[in-house]
Amino acid sequence: FFFLRKPEDRSTLFMPPLCLLVSGMALWRTIGLLVLFILASSPCCTSIPSEVFNTEKDEIQSNLAFFDELFNSNNASIGPLSNRTVLQYESSNGPLNFTLCHLAVFLNNLEVPSFNGIRQAASVLMALHDFNTGNDSIVPQMRQCNVGEFKLRFTMEFVDTIREPLTASTGLLNILQRKNRRVQTAQNGTLVQAYPSGIIGAVRSAVTSPLSQFGSVNDLVTISHASTSDELRSEQEYPLFGRTIPSTTADAVAVVSYFREVLNATHVGVLYANDVFGTSFARSIQTEAGRGNSSISVTLVALPVDASANEAMASLQQLNVTGFRYFVGILFDRDFRTVMPLAYGMGIAGEKYLWMFTQSQLQLMNSPLTAGTNLARAVHGSAVLATVTGNDLLQGTRFYGEYTSRFSKVWNSEVGWKYLQSKLPQTAMTKDLIEGSEPGPFELFLYEAVVAMCLASCDAAEKAGSDFFTANGLYDSFTRTNFDGAYGQVAFDRKTGDRRGDSARYAVYNIVSNETTFNIDATHQQVFKKEMKQGLDNIYSAPRQMVWETYPNEHFIDGSSAEHLFMVERKHQQVFEKEKKQGVESMYSVSRQIVWNAVLNRKFIYADGTSNPPSNLPPLTEDSKRISATAVPLSLSGVAMCTSIACFVWTYKKRKTKVVCASQPFFLYIICAGTLIMGSSLIPNSLLTFDFSQDILNRSCISREWLFHLGFVVTHSALFSKTMRIFKIMVAGGQYRRIKVRPLDVMKPFFILLSIALIFLIMWTTISPSAYVQVPIETSRDRFGRITSSFGICIWKNDERKEFWKACISLLNVFDVITILILTYYAYRCR
Repeated sequence: FFFLRKPEDRSTLFMPPLCLLVSGMALWRTIGLLVLFILASSPCCTSIPSEVFNTEKDEIQSNLAFFDELFNSNNASIGPLSNRTVLQYESSNGPLNFTLCHLAVFLNNLEVPSFNGIRQAASVLMALHDFNTGNDSIVPQMRQCNVGEFKLRFTMEFVDTIREPLTASTGLLNILQRKNRRVQTAQNGTLVQAYPSGIIGAVRSAVTSPLSQFGSVNDLVTISHASTSDELRSEQEYPLFGRTIPSTTADAVAVVSYFREVLNATHVGVLYANDVFGTSFARSIQTEAGRGNSSISVTLVALPVDASANEAMASLQQLNVTGFRYFVGILFDRDFRTVMPLAYGMGIAGEKYLWMFTQSQLQLMNSPLTAGTNLARAVHGSAVLATVTGNDLLQGTRFYGEYTSRFSKVWNSEVGWKYLQSKLPQTAMTKDLIEGSEPGPFELFLYEAVVAMCLASCDAAEKAGSDFFTANGLYDSFTRTNFDGAYGQVAFDRKTGDRRGDSARYAVYNIVSNETTFNIDATHQQVFKKEMKQGLDNIYSAPRQMVWETYPNEHFIDGSSAEHLFMVERKHQQVFEKEKKQGVESMYSVSRQIVWNAVLNRKFIYADGTSNPPSNLPPLTEDSKRISATAVPLSLSGVAMCTSIACFVWTYKKRKTKVVCASQPFFLYIICAGTLIMGSSLIPNSLLTFDFSQDILNRSCISREWLFHLGFVVTHSALFSKTMRIFKIMVAGGQYRRIKVRPLDVMKPFFILLSIALIFLIMWTTISPSAYVQVPIETSRDRFGRITSSFGICIWKNDERKEFWKACISLLNVFDVITILILTYYAYRCR
């Protein structure tokens, strides 16, 4: 077409194709840049092939620091930071594409080295190392994550919160400022300053709260290993928050269940730190205690965080006026050391009192306390309830054995220790802090938190079909994540992201102070038990054997220890888990119920040195009216019996006088005997007001009826026979004939009436005897709601024979009335 045009028209025809060509080249360049940008900002998951490493030493050394160094060696070429970085590694088998995601971990006690802080940092790094290398020795579900040609791997950095929300928030904001910026400084080594794809931590709920809110705003999922506050369950305020530790709701269920089922408590006081965690926990306890038929009265008393001595005294005074003797302390370490000596000095800790502390006081098991101080005396005989019970609870399980073995192998090596030091350059730590130590509080939950984040990221990437996934997709995958953790199957609530309460175990430790030593002495007790179904054992058989077949071992940490007394099992109604044991499949189908199992051959030692729990409330003050009510019938019984005996003696002495002789002494003797028997019936009636055994009280009910009715029949039968004798004489006198009526001649009615009464009494006693029942007086209660007055009655023993009991009692009463009517008739005729 171009050459068909005239020469003078060709210049005008040349420009449009040229512009089109240039525009096309620019378009392809733009598309290429867009593809490179997408690749640079997408995540993926996998690890380095095993052929890259030649020896085990190379594997430990290279895998621990490999991805940190891979990021830092390319930071000059990395574009604006996002929550994933795509890098290429030239291996001996060709180039490998890695998508590196970054985790920001917020812990305590890192800059000032401590046993728990260093071990937790090492646990996090080991979990990340296991995911990056696909090591499934601890968690079977751990695997390398490969999506297409990309391999998802993680790097990590630490922030020391020093338990302060402001410090943690400032650290997170500094990290968030990296977004869309280039790496500020080129650096080598293992310290990575990338933009995070997720947050791990923190310990305190008050610290985790702002971290999760800032994270949610910036599309970052936060997973905590130790924050239990119920406030974090809010979907509106914390839409991307999850945790591997049960919430305070689940903890409150365990606390209330222990007081209700083990101690039979009715009143409990709760002293709580007035922050997000303490307030939430206390309210959960109060709510749970009000449920069910046997509710527990709970009084909440707030304590200001970092309270002064005067503030602590004011809160303790509020507890003291309640009169309760069982208390729950939801306190942090600083408040704990302030409050408890004051509580002992005030007289609401020590003998006659029981304090239960939450997992915040687990330092009682590994921190020395000076013997002979008020603090040591205050905690003597106290209890600690926690899910994070550590080594002795888990010894013998596959998870614990693999975890401790791998931890020792990685971090006791020179290469591993140097890597740990390089990740915490500001920490002046020494190897003896963790060498030979055992997992501390929250450590296993922290390992599970990293595992959950990594597995969820891999799942989200697979669902997206690429290395790109959103924060909402990651959170959805997290709530669906299931894996084998320290306490069994780890599962999460789909709505709140909380760890399900039935996937954790609780234990109660007994803190016992030995005044003869410098530190508090106690013993750990091993226990971990699951039910057997259909005679088939499960994976927890080994520790269960330890509990039931061997004596507990003693273990001391820094001169302190704790005796594990009880553990709680949570059971679900639906079959949710299958395990294979020696090729045999077993299924667990259990009810949603808490069962406390006492450790064999171990006793809880209370503050008074005995294994008998103190009374929940002060001694009950009985109403004195009950005693006076007992004295009245006893007095009347004594008067009646003494009068009967006196009349009998007087009749015998005056039997030959004209008046007494005419009154027929024989029948007077019988009347005295009958009134004596009737008067004695008030004695068993009075016994019903005393605190005798149920058998004695039941016999008193039966004997009362026998004595009264027999005495009544004997008395009135004698009167009836005496009246009949007079009636016959008067009738014969009216006919002007002589008659002699002897006493035996009129005794037939006596024996007939007595026999009828005996028949009724025997039938009643044999078939449906009376039983003693205490009836409280509802209007008579003390300030604890305890009834101070009551009265006892005798009613039927068996409800099924209630009608027969009523019939027998009615017939006896009718028989007595008929006897009186007949006697009255003859008395009227003889007037």
